[in-house]
This record gives sequence, C-alpha cells and structure tokens, in this order.
Amino acid sequence: MRETLARICFGTLLAVGLLLTGCSQDHPVARPESESTDLAGDSREPSEEPHAPPRAFEQSPPAPVIFVEYVVTPHDVVARMLELARVGPEDVVYDLGCGDGRILIAAAKNYGCRAVGFDLDRLRVAEARANADREGVADRVTVEQKDVLKADLRAATVVTIYLGTELNRRLIPQLEQLPPGARIVSHNFGIGDFEPDETVRMTSREDHEEHLVYLWTCPLRKTR
Repeated sequence: MRETLARICFGTLLAVGLLLTGCSQDHPVARPESESTDLAGDSREPSEEPHAPPRAFEQSPPAPVIFVEYVVTPHDVVARMLELARVGPEDVVYDLGCGDGRILIAAAKNYGCRAVGFDLDRLRVAEARANADREGVADRVTVEQKDVLKADLRAATVVTIYLGTELNRRLIPQLEQLPPGARIVSHNFGIGDFEPDETVRMTSREDHEEHLVYLWTCPLRKTR
C-alpha cells in the first residue's frame, strides 16, 4: 500500500514538474504552411475576414514619454534667466515644462512680451492659466498641455528649460530649428555637446542653494 502511494505521489510531482518546465520556456509553435508569416515583411494583402484579429507585430509601440519630477525654479533664478536671455517686448518666450507658469508670467509682466508654455500635467496647466489670469497677463500668456518633444518651437525667440540632461539632449533636433539669434536658457542642465555662450553661477535667496544658468545663442555650436 505504501509503495503504491509513493508511486502515485512521484508520478504527480513529475507531471507538475514537466508542466512548470513547459511554462517557463519559450517554445516555438508550429503553424500549418498556409498560416506561416514572414515577420521581416509580409507583402500579402491584409485578411479580408471581417473579424480577423490584428497581428501584434504590425502595431508599432508608442514612443516613450519621459516624465520629469516637478521642481520649481526660485523666482530670483527665473529673473536671472530672463535677464541673461535679454528678453524684450518683441520676443516670444517658450517655456518647456512650464509648471505653475512663473517664467511665463515674469516674462509677460516684466518685459511685455508674449509667452507660451507646455506641460504634460493637466493640473500644472490649469494652475499656470489661473496664475496668469490672476496676475493680469492672460492675454499674453498661452499654456498648452503637450509633450515638449512634440512641440513646434520655430516661432520662439527665447526658449527656457529646466528638464534634465536626457530631455535636453532629446530636444536638440527641435532646438536646432530655432531661427538665428534665438536664445536658449537652461537651468542647471547643459544641452548635449553644445558649448554655452555664458554660464552664470548664483545662490538663490529663496532656497539658499547654488544654481547654474546656461545661455546659448542660435545656431548652436558644438564643443571643440
């Protein structure tokens, strides 16, 4: 009796082991010749069956979106960024990742120019619009909920950014389309291998931290 039970238990464990082994490995599934598909490129017309499910490999994965932690720029650093960029009333300032809209508002309020901001966070977009309205510059400030990597920057004469090393690098194709003479100001982070025209190091009176402000004038110049 004990021997029979032992054999049954062993057989059960062996079956479970084989099942688990089969689940943990990637085994190719053989298809009938009529269903074979070349993954590198299929020149045949799509199936005409009305309910045929789409093939997964025909769908391109969406482009990755980088989310940046929301960290405000102190107001005195904002003032230095706009001063370094020599903003004037004829300028159009684009702020990428505008947050609460403080750069946009300072540009419009202190220099009388137009300002456009982009942010992925709908809450920040709503906050920036409300702040611009409260400060009386809503007629000169526009805020859009948009991925900065998809924004058309060609109308800007000044671009301000506080995003990070990787996002700054990915912005290069858009920044290279800015008109000659346009200025780019970045808080704390460089732009790839492009050498800034000026670098300012300052200690904020608000957070008592040291901040770097970089200025580039278009066209961008790579570091030699």
